[in-house]
Amino acid sequence: MQHGFKSKNLRGGFKTYMGTKEKIIEICKGHNCQENGSGKLKTYLEQVCQGIDYKIIPRNCSGHCSKGPIVKIGDDLYSGKSDLFQQDEEKFRTFLRNYQSVTSIEGYCNNAAHRNVGLAIDLGTTTIKAGLNDLGNGDVMGEISTMNKQRAYGATVLHRWNYFNKAKDREDKLETLSAVVQKIVNDIKDYFLEHSKGSISETVFAGNTAMTYFFLKEDPGLTLERKPEYRTLKQSNGMTLLPCIFEWVGGDIVSGMTFLDFDSFDNNKMLIDLGTNGEVALSTKQEIILVAAASAGPAFEGEGFRCGMPAMKGAIYEVDFESGQFTYKVTGQDEPLGLCGSGMLDLIAELFKQEIMDFNGNLKDGKEFFLTDTISVKQEEIDYFKNSKAAIFATIQTLLKEANISYHDLDVIYVAGGFGNMDLAKAQLIGLLPPSDNYQYMGNTSLQGAQKCLKKEYLEQAKKIAHSATPLLLTESTIFMDQYEKARFFPHTDIKLFEHVLTKHMKQ
Repeated sequence: MQHGFKSKNLRGGFKTYMGTKEKIIEICKGHNCQENGSGKLKTYLEQVCQGIDYKIIPRNCSGHCSKGPIVKIGDDLYSGKSDLFQQDEEKFRTFLRNYQSVTSIEGYCNNAAHRNVGLAIDLGTTTIKAGLNDLGNGDVMGEISTMNKQRAYGATVLHRWNYFNKAKDREDKLETLSAVVQKIVNDIKDYFLEHSKGSISETVFAGNTAMTYFFLKEDPGLTLERKPEYRTLKQSNGMTLLPCIFEWVGGDIVSGMTFLDFDSFDNNKMLIDLGTNGEVALSTKQEIILVAAASAGPAFEGEGFRCGMPAMKGAIYEVDFESGQFTYKVTGQDEPLGLCGSGMLDLIAELFKQEIMDFNGNLKDGKEFFLTDTISVKQEEIDYFKNSKAAIFATIQTLLKEANISYHDLDVIYVAGGFGNMDLAKAQLIGLLPPSDNYQYMGNTSLQGAQKCLKKEYLEQAKKIAHSATPLLLTESTIFMDQYEKARFFPHTDIKLFEHVLTKHMKQ
């Protein structure tokens, strides 16, 4: 059923520094690519591209025959065998609609001529973000973000690891993953060098474990008995990769803990990083640091939804219900292209508040809700989001129970991630976060920690935190499974836990 609510579009604050290009998809016409199914792929793409203004043309052989059939979208080459082309037509059509914005570099850069500057890079699974800092006075000279094009090989790091680990040409596919992220990093450096006119002498990377090792063209060993030495600080030629902790908790959470001084032990604090991996860290007055990774999937970065996208230009990042109608805000332009993580969270929270969706997460009137004529959420997508939020909440509760404290004992709860502009009250209403008045939204703590670590004294702090943190393996925890099942409702099976939040925010 289509809901005809009138919507309001407001501009966000991003600028785009790449011009709009003609929408062209090229398919290799070489013999090997034809043998590997370029004709069938062309038929699929023609069906997908109906009505979205893409032109499909042949291209000459590019010499990548072993990965054929080869497809070029914009400036990027893809293997026709990748997961990107295996998804249903509707989802791939959304990818192409978003492509012009999510593959650009967005942000700002000030002139840094004659300054010695350092580059900090957050190697995210979905989005890669970078900041340029004056190494003398610490001033931020620019910050940008761009899409991680490794998504063509899988939405999660486990999908990408399986892409090369299960292949006969294993080393070649690992090299492919590495080359993709290396090129993005080089593009980021070139962008800052061109726009800042400064001289980059130091680069610090913070990434989850898989992204860190993909960058190094090494196997992260995600499901193998023989593991790399994750907790080492990797340095070479002015380049530093922050240490990881284990295969599912990486340098990104170490960076965030460094930024927030998790080794001070002056209070009880928690960091909830809602990236693609969903990592949670706890530091207590008893000088204990516990870390865990929730298997939440990339829902909070807009992945896994037909109308989902990263928190970039064209993304709906805020949804409200005012005067009897749904309203929304869009990043950087008038026309919405999709929903980023915070937009999806807001929409689901409003569906619950307005009693369009029930306690179990079931839509009461049909199997699909339309926010606009083209942007909607289906029942199975709400179920996916419900499971993701349950994994986060269960991870939080497991760490607290292992430390023998409750969320009432937390002096501060930091929330981080690249999901857009999270409404913390709505996050509590749907049971993603426990009820508390001690939240602080910190933005991208992985990038901020990497910027901090451009000063060498903080690298020692990052090493200390990485070595002192104790990882919890949730797959082996009966506490986690019990908490997860209880959290697979909106907001939770224990209504008393959220009674104050429900009284405050739900319709009376």
